[in-house]
Amino acid sequence: AKLPERLMVVEPGSKTALRETASLDVEVLAKWLCEARPKDHESAFSSLLLAKDLVRRLMGGNLILWHKAEMEARQTVAETRAKLTWTEDELERTRARLSEVQADCDAKV
Repeated sequence: AKLPERLMVVEPGSKTALRETASLDVEVLAKWLCEARPKDHESAFSSLLLAKDLVRRLMGGNLILWHKAEMEARQTVAETRAKLTWTEDELERTRARLSEVQADCDAKV
C-alpha cells in the first residue's frame, strides 16, 4: 500500500469533516473509536452515522487506511534495497576491473 500523496489526518475530537477521498492512520481511527463516548441518544446516533459513513467510504475506496509504522518500514526497506542494488552493481564493476588488472598482470608475466 502506497502512502497517499495528500494526507488528511483527522485527530480524535477534531471538527474536520471528511470530503471526497481521505486518508486516515489506522491508529488514529482506532483511538477515536475507542475513546468516543456519546453523551446522549442523539450524539450516539450521530456517532453511528459517522461510523457507518467511514465504513461506506472505506468499502467504496474513498477512505484509505494506513499505518504510520508500516509506511516507515516500507520506506526503509525500499531505501535498503536501492542501496543493495547499488552495492551489487559496484561489486560487479570492481570484479570486472579486477579481472582486467589480472589479465594485464598475466600478460606481462
